[in-house]
Amino acid sequence: VTGGSQGLGKEMAKALAQNEATVVLASRNLGKLNAVAQEILQAGGKAEAIRCDISKFADVQNLVGRVIGSFSKIDILINNAGMNVPPRPLVDFPEEDWQRVIDTNLKGTYYCCKAICPEMIRRRKGRIINISSIAGSVGFPGMAAYGAAKAGIIQLTKVLALELAEYNITVNAIAPGFFDTALRDNIRTNKKLLDWTLERTPLHRCGLPRELTGLAVLLSSEASSYITGQTICIDGGWTVW
Repeated sequence: VTGGSQGLGKEMAKALAQNEATVVLASRNLGKLNAVAQEILQAGGKAEAIRCDISKFADVQNLVGRVIGSFSKIDILINNAGMNVPPRPLVDFPEEDWQRVIDTNLKGTYYCCKAICPEMIRRRKGRIINISSIAGSVGFPGMAAYGAAKAGIIQLTKVLALELAEYNITVNAIAPGFFDTALRDNIRTNKKLLDWTLERTPLHRCGLPRELTGLAVLLSSEASSYITGQTICIDGGWTVW
């Protein structure tokens, strides 16, 4: 689970561990990763923390090598790591911010898939879950880079699903709406924006990280063996309009 040190990644990792998976947590913050790993271990699960910057292919290759060295296989990949920058109109969007968002959200997902897929192909088995966003299919002013990256993940999911189907590997995406995580701090601290978000959401609230875990566990399991190439929204009804 990349981005496993907090938010949605942390909750998905805990849920997988509760369902008897041995979980490897990856992110740039080893201190936070170790804390999550300890939480899982204390609850009776199995977890290991490995520092990895997914925007660097060498880091990802090191991560994959260490996981295979320790556990001999990789059954599930959850590409969750992501970041955003303060919203700005495209004409004012700094190139360095654009690159940071694309490198982490889209290129990082590509790197992880590229490094792990050969192992899954060899074993003819695997589950890949990419975390996109409703911003990948709905336009939000000021979020051109984030939206472009998340839209790219949706398309990458479709293409990989086609390429890997013959190897019994499924590839799906989850598109969260507005969840109560650190990534959404700009919404929680802006009353006008928060009120607009809640009014626009049929369930009239933000999601809780634990409310995404059921789908992540399903898509990681044999119960989802005939589901591939799909992007499933968990958004309180946001995208029904």
